[in-house]
Amino acid sequence: MDALDIVLDPARPLLGRVDDVLREYGVPAEHPVRPLLRDLAALPGAAVAAVAALRPGPLVLAQRQLAPLVDAYDQAARAAAAPAPWTGAAAQSYAHRAGALSARLHGDGGARRLADTIRYAEAMATWMVTARTELARALGRVLTSAEAVRLLGAPDRADPELPLAAAAVGAEVLGAIAAATDDAQRLGATWGERVAYAPFFRPIDAGGLVGGAVTVRHGG
Repeated sequence: MDALDIVLDPARPLLGRVDDVLREYGVPAEHPVRPLLRDLAALPGAAVAAVAALRPGPLVLAQRQLAPLVDAYDQAARAAAAPAPWTGAAAQSYAHRAGALSARLHGDGGARRLADTIRYAEAMATWMVTARTELARALGRVLTSAEAVRLLGAPDRADPELPLAAAAVGAEVLGAIAAATDDAQRLGATWGERVAYAPFFRPIDAGGLVGGAVTVRHGG
């Protein structure tokens, strides 16, 4: 349980009230919450729920599970690079294919890309923790604000300040979420190509197998 888990339940009535007021009265003209609502395409309640659904734990677990595979890729690459214990056309074909596999395991499609994937998972987990922490702080601020008192006090449908109070709370909350969204887009731009799927193209055989002689080398 983190700070967002703790503050989320107390914040739900306020978020629901904010959403209701914004739906009923609309958004005050020229208020800073307008572009935030447009860019995020969500009211504060739904936007908060989306961030609350972010859980870094599975990504941290994935890092731990993937880390041993880096050494496994390296060992497999060395095994593929070892010469075959036979000669002839089959050995030439094997060496050609094994060399391509070894290069892939050592190259962008193998160990390096796997290492980048692990670092990307770490960066995403860190982003989730930061997003949740900053949202928890924003919710803590609005829960103790005068706007929250006005919104959650005795309902007065004639109160002309309700839309402004709801907009102020919405701007505080959505501002934190918009900042997290910007950070996520930067992460995607930085890591997207480095962790994208890299297909393995089978190499063309260096020599044919039909009619070729094979000589097996025996150790001794």
